[in-house]
Amino acid sequence: MISIRVYHADLGLLSEKACFALLDETEKSRAAGVSNRSARQEFVRSRALLRLLLSKHTGLPAGTFAFATGENGKPVLLGSSGIHFNVSHSDGTALIAIASAEIGVDIERIDGSVDYAGVAQSVFSRPEIEMLRKASNARRGEVFFSIWTRKEAYLKATGAGFSSNLPMISTAVLDGTIEDHGASAGRAAWHVFDLPVGGYFKAALVMAARECRIDFVDVDDMVELPVHKASPVGADGACAFSVG
Repeated sequence: MISIRVYHADLGLLSEKACFALLDETEKSRAAGVSNRSARQEFVRSRALLRLLLSKHTGLPAGTFAFATGENGKPVLLGSSGIHFNVSHSDGTALIAIASAEIGVDIERIDGSVDYAGVAQSVFSRPEIEMLRKASNARRGEVFFSIWTRKEAYLKATGAGFSSNLPMISTAVLDGTIEDHGASAGRAAWHVFDLPVGGYFKAALVMAARECRIDFVDVDDMVELPVHKASPVGADGACAFSVG
């Protein structure tokens, strides 16, 4: 049975300055190229947290990891010895999944300004559109983003990306099996699992195994943060939180 750890984090608790110091030159360059401040902060903090969590799993220093870009832009860990990961963040909240097999994860904040029916006509399958149509007005946003996160987690797990024929991909099957009628023959069966993120968020995880163990970990319960948020960096300049 494949074991998966999914880490849930409030990125606002982490110091951008301390996190930035953990990144390599490529990541720092990417961060500098992001003009939107909020998006830049989320990238820096989630990337540093990924390094700390990989350090926890491997015992290697957080600053030593090297990454490459796989097919369709999917990030991979070099010299990983079978470790796979995926990262998603939205509105200050991050999910980082680490497993021994290919995996995809997505989290989205429910946004009431979205034209649910209009977007669905472009990217949802017929069963997904029907699922959305049957939802009450009060639950329409929740249902829309449940479908959206399942779909995006699948695209991230497979590395297919949004160039895929999205209406041919359906996540509406009751047993969690994803139907991809546009996929080449012989592709492995992928399965989706909704994640308990709560609040105004929806999230999903996708992997090519139905039998697996998913441990959902709140990073707030694992890290030591300074009492004074205004002084998040220690005297030695090290990152002011640690993963236990």
